Amino acid sequence: MVGDIYAQAITTFQIEMEDTWATEEQEIEYATILSLNEQRAGVSNEQSHSSDSNEIHEGFASIDAIMDNANSYEENTLQGILFRLQSPLLNERNNIVNAVRHSVSLGAIRAFQRSSFDPLALLSVKFIGEDAIDSGGPTREFLRLLMTEVARMPVFTGPDVSRMLDLNYPELQGGKYETVGKMMAYSIVHGGATPAFLSPLLYRILANPMQDLQLSIDDINDENFRKLITELNSAEDATAFQDALNKANELITMAGCLAVARLNKRTQLVTALTHFTVVGRVQQCIDQFCTGLGTLGVLEEVRQHSSVMQPLFCHQDVRLSAASVEAMFVKPIMSAIGSNRRFNEEIALSNWNDFLLDVEEGNEAITLKDVLLYTTGADAVPPMGFNPKIQLNVHEPAIDDPENIQNFAASNTCANVLDIPLITDYALFKRNMISSMAIRFFTSQ
Repeated sequence: MVGDIYAQAITTFQIEMEDTWATEEQEIEYATILSLNEQRAGVSNEQSHSSDSNEIHEGFASIDAIMDNANSYEENTLQGILFRLQSPLLNERNNIVNAVRHSVSLGAIRAFQRSSFDPLALLSVKFIGEDAIDSGGPTREFLRLLMTEVARMPVFTGPDVSRMLDLNYPELQGGKYETVGKMMAYSIVHGGATPAFLSPLLYRILANPMQDLQLSIDDINDENFRKLITELNSAEDATAFQDALNKANELITMAGCLAVARLNKRTQLVTALTHFTVVGRVQQCIDQFCTGLGTLGVLEEVRQHSSVMQPLFCHQDVRLSAASVEAMFVKPIMSAIGSNRRFNEEIALSNWNDFLLDVEEGNEAITLKDVLLYTTGADAVPPMGFNPKIQLNVHEPAIDDPENIQNFAASNTCANVLDIPLITDYALFKRNMISSMAIRFFTSQ
């Protein structure tokens, strides 16, 4: 029974707000929220789908909103730099991307490598087999999935959160390193997920290619190379050193180090081989990657403001809390004090806050990242924040019909709106919220 309702809800769900319950002072603000959320408040799916996605895009860092905030950013802060990078972006044209959800990079590579691709223009993402019109939500989710896949591409090596470029000749010949850099730069500037998976060492190389790197054998990700150089470095006598030389002969020749392949120049040899394996052998990859990363001026800002830009590229363990997630949401406009509706609204908001605390405990089927993902299409807060701000709304449940879709949460990831049911029973409220978010039902993109 529930499964049938869920299936029906995917294609038919639409919440009709029964009350505007706006006070006189708040009506202008509330009207603005509604204008950003035309798929809610009684507007039919047919009307929403007929809107031109070239003109909407209100849910994905609208250029007008960025311009309105221009004076609030200090020039060389991260937000100030991103504002500067976003200022030239266009809001009229779309780059079409046909994406398969389980492998978004396939369509992404084709799109980003087209000669007609314009980095200044917005994306128009279509997930194959899904009907969502891209007004921002699908783009946000697409870039999140894309950055996850990019981190796993065979152009990188090393730990998941500390990736280093690796030599992959076919990918080099195919221009993949440039494409990867281009996709990363695009996601950063267009408000998508940040590629915060590069190793600090790779970032230093990108930020200052002329610096004298102090490398160690531990910086070598290739296990075979690391073993060969370790044996050279640790050889205790001439016999052991010669044996290590014989094993490493191909590497020594490839690195052009035959002239220092002697015991009395071992330190120089080890230093040269280490630099070659870490940087020299992938220099063409680095150069091609930098070409792509130069898209939209990102690499230039990295080199001018390396410490400020580093959080966009290198992993930082940022933990979401119930309090921080609660603070991201603009609260609904409450009904008149003393009314029955106001009584239920206060209970629902109390349930919402407790729900976030329970999710933070880590014992539920979802996480706080899932709450963000369900609401916005992103599982982390963009450096410039969410635009538009996340709006929390409430709607009347169908008390007499426990399996009715009105008893579940619903979201619009384009407008960053989450609707929660006015259910006063906390156990039922929590169960239905988790069900909605875990399976991602009732999401309008």
